[in-house]
Amino acid sequence: MVATLGGQPQVVTFTLDLLLQRGYPLTEVWVLWLPGAPRYRASLDRLREAFVGDVYRGRPLHLRALGLELRGRPLADLRYPDEIDAAWEQMDHLFARLKTAQYTLHLSLTGGRRMLSLLALSVAMRRFTLSDHAWHIYTPDDVRAAARNGRQLHVDTERLQLIAVPLMPLGAYFPAVRELLGRSPRALPPALDADDLGRCQRVWERLTTREREALRVLAQTATRSAAARQLGVAISTLDTHKNRILAHCRREWRDQPVDVHFLRRVFGPFLTQV
Repeated sequence: MVATLGGQPQVVTFTLDLLLQRGYPLTEVWVLWLPGAPRYRASLDRLREAFVGDVYRGRPLHLRALGLELRGRPLADLRYPDEIDAAWEQMDHLFARLKTAQYTLHLSLTGGRRMLSLLALSVAMRRFTLSDHAWHIYTPDDVRAAARNGRQLHVDTERLQLIAVPLMPLGAYFPAVRELLGRSPRALPPALDADDLGRCQRVWERLTTREREALRVLAQTATRSAAARQLGVAISTLDTHKNRILAHCRREWRDQPVDVHFLRRVFGPFLTQV
C-alpha cells in the first residue's frame, strides 16, 4: 500500500485495516510525506507505533517512508513549481521501482495535503497496471473527532467505508503515453486543439522525408546553425527545407504569422505524437 500522509496518521491505519479485512495480501506500507513540517513528523512517529518490529497487529508488515525533498531540503508544503516537480519525480521513481519489483499497488489518497494526493494520482495514471487500485475512505464525523491527531489508530471498521477511486491507467493502455508522461506535468508540451492538430497533420503528409527531418530539428533546436549541424547540412540547405515547410504552413494558417517560432510552438507538441 502507498499512502499520502498528513497530520492524521489514523487515515493510514484505517485504510490498511479495511484492505486487510478484504483479504489483500499486503507486505509493505509506503507513506508519502512532507518532512519539513513538525506536525507531519509527529504524525509519522505516531504511525510508527503501530509497526513495532515491522509487525502490524500480529502480522509481518513493513512500514517505509518517502520524505519529499527539493535539492536536499525537506519540503514542508507544495506551493511552488520547483517543489511540485521535485515531489512528482520522487514519487514517480518510487512507483516505478515498486512496479519493477512486480508489486500490486493500493494507493490511499485520503491523507495529507490535497496537492500531495493529486500528484500521487498523476503518477498512478502513468505507472499503474490493471491490477492496481486507488482508494479513499469515508469516516463519520463522530469517529473522525474521536480519532483526531492519532488518538485512535483503529476503530470498528463497520463505521468506515472504503471507496474505490475510478482511475484510467493510461500507461497500461497506451505505452507511448507512458513515455510522454515521463516528465513532471508542468514539463509536458501544451495540447493542440483539434483544428491545429488537423492542420499539422496535413502539412506533415505533404513533406518529403528530408523535410520532415528538418521540421523535427527546427521545432526542437534554438538556432539555425545548431539545426544545420544536427542534420549534417549547410545552413543554405536548411533554409531551403525551412522555406518549403513554412510555405506549406502558410497555406494552412492564413490567419496568423508563420515563422520558426511558430514551428516550435505548434509542431513541438504535434511531433510528440508522430
